Amino acid sequence: MIEKIINSTNLKGGFKMKFNKKKLAMIGIPVLTFGVASALVAYFSMFAVTLDINQPVSIVYDGEVISGYDNIEEVISCNAGETCFGSLVGIHNEGVSVREFIISSTLNENVTVNYLDTSSQYIVDGIVSVPADDFVWFAIQYSPNKYLPSASQVEVITTIA
Repeated sequence: MIEKIINSTNLKGGFKMKFNKKKLAMIGIPVLTFGVASALVAYFSMFAVTLDINQPVSIVYDGEVISGYDNIEEVISCNAGETCFGSLVGIHNEGVSVREFIISSTLNENVTVNYLDTSSQYIVDGIVSVPADDFVWFAIQYSPNKYLPSASQVEVITTIA
């Protein structure tokens, strides 16, 4: 035992450290690789994005801009077998590209509903194409069945999506 201690000392009186380079490589390289990979993932994945969302479309009803959460009720007195019109509705597109909207009404067998725009070119099969930075105005045309009894009330709900 004393011989081992004497053989492991260097000339200055200290001890020589013996270590296995294979063990160091087997443990050290994977730890180092994992550390570098973690650092790269952390470096490239730590960022934040803040989006400012602007709605370029507004709906105008009866001269006022309405939001998507406003419920508009309009009562129209219309004789059976005649055609009546609702208030003008406008869609304003302040965006830079054409936007399309679907106008639909609840189906009712007693009332026919049509959508008529003021220029006769934007509404096709209930789809409204609004050019960039432009308005499209339309009215809803109601045609009640001529056989409806007097004082009938029919509710038609129209949505723009």
